[in-house]
Amino acid sequence: MNKNEKLVYENERGQTIEFSTVSLFFVTNVDGIDGLKNTIYTSKSMNQDGDTCVGSTLESRNIVVSGSIRKDKENNRAKLLSILNPKLDGKITYINKNMEKSIKCKIEKAPTISQDRLPNFVVSFICNNPYWTDILENKEEIALWK
Repeated sequence: MNKNEKLVYENERGQTIEFSTVSLFFVTNVDGIDGLKNTIYTSKSMNQDGDTCVGSTLESRNIVVSGSIRKDKENNRAKLLSILNPKLDGKITYINKNMEKSIKCKIEKAPTISQDRLPNFVVSFICNNPYWTDILENKEEIALWK
């Protein structure tokens, strides 16, 4: 993750937490933002060379964020555990320069936080709908009823 990128998690209560290289929750690694597993379904008939593709589906997106808490570790540890409550629905917003995309998610695994001088954390999000969406919805009237 570079200095122009950040992930912002917001739970259903409206509480937010920012993960980036310049925030209190310093990110060392993010997996799952790109690269999805595509499951391909095929059919094979007698005397057929090869297979026939009958469809495909994308798997759920699994986003794993690893990092460390920079300062005020006790208060920020409590903040991290409070906001990243596995019982609450949420969304992740990915921001990179002038692009913003969001995705709905649930916390698959609550944060595990080490007891080091500089505490490390790992949190896992599961996004059942794997598609990132635009923040602003665009709509256009195609018909007008009078």
